Amino acid sequence: MARKKFTDAAVKRFPTPKSGRVEHWDSLTPGFGIRITDKGRRSWVMMTRAFDPNQGKKTLARFTLGTYPLMSLSDARKAAGAKLDEISNDIEAGIDTRQKRATPPLKAKSRAIDDAVAEFFRLHVAPNLRASTAEQYRIAWEVHILPRWAGFSIDEIKRSDIVTLLAEIVAEGKPVSANRTLSAIKTFYSWAVVFYDLESVPTIGVKPPKKEMSRERVLSDTEIMMLWDGTVATGWPFGPFVRFLLITAQRRSEVANMRWQDIDFEKELWSIPAAMTKANRNHDVPLSPLALEVLGAVPRLGEYVFTTRGDRPLSGFSKAKARLDKLTGSKDWTLHDLRRTAGTNMADLEIVPSTISQVLNHSEGGVTKIYVRSSFGKQKRAALNIWSNKLDSIIRPSDDNVVPLRG
Repeated sequence: MARKKFTDAAVKRFPTPKSGRVEHWDSLTPGFGIRITDKGRRSWVMMTRAFDPNQGKKTLARFTLGTYPLMSLSDARKAAGAKLDEISNDIEAGIDTRQKRATPPLKAKSRAIDDAVAEFFRLHVAPNLRASTAEQYRIAWEVHILPRWAGFSIDEIKRSDIVTLLAEIVAEGKPVSANRTLSAIKTFYSWAVVFYDLESVPTIGVKPPKKEMSRERVLSDTEIMMLWDGTVATGWPFGPFVRFLLITAQRRSEVANMRWQDIDFEKELWSIPAAMTKANRNHDVPLSPLALEVLGAVPRLGEYVFTTRGDRPLSGFSKAKARLDKLTGSKDWTLHDLRRTAGTNMADLEIVPSTISQVLNHSEGGVTKIYVRSSFGKQKRAALNIWSNKLDSIIRPSDDNVVPLRG
């Protein structure tokens, strides 16, 4: 048997076989190894001689110590040493170690739904998913799922439990939340099926309770003017935040997480780090005159631009928007509609679709993605300046045709 000194990095690199199973053996601890199956299951094993009462002598025996990565390499080495001591004592006593009750792993996995979800967020959500997605999943689990499934284990949840849960959320008048909840459950069980070695998952065949249509809402010039006046009345920080959304056409999460360190006022440029974008790539946003005007009136409270305390980004959008809706008398729009409104206006201003796509940081495919590496800086700046001029003419009309706000 070929042996290699096990390290954490070496163990992670061991490939999964295409069929059957393979075993790798450690050169540091005799008889200690790891077995890998074509299903991706990895188990720590110990191969040594134990007493066989049927033959009255020691024979080769294999023992499973635990599974990886639940049991770390360090813990597995300790388990191997403990197993050798146990076998040595059993040989002296004439006991067959293989017939004894299996020793539980050093770290037992809790299969309670709340404990499993905590592990899901720690091991999968936090290191792999965007902050906005993580927050969406957190709300789904804490608000809609765990209160209803308290005391259950992950193995007890059935398809009917999920369907009932979704139906209850829809009955509360929250069909979109039901869809998001299903997404959170599916992502959890896709992770748990491997981590907990589940034989099946309860989400198979469960469909979203509401068919979501792509929104097409674009605010009219009159609505934009009323909205702008409403943001002035709303005040800091939500008012300037909404105006900046409309001016720059960027996503809500990107503007909410905007930091002073990412703004170059000399170059009139906002550079969004890849980690903060939906496309997971750096994105430069030229700052138009209106954008600079908004930023010039923003107080510097800390790291974040739009914030109430400086050390954390703006949140609580629902309540702030409800107040803005009351001021403007309009409710049938979302913050994301501002992005669509800006993009549509750019198209009406005869800005080419490819430039609008770059402003919005949409993904390009095919040959465009492979060969075109330009940041389109000049084109994006021209587009946003043209939109800034149009927006300025809307919010500062030359005549007196102004629609008053509701009280």
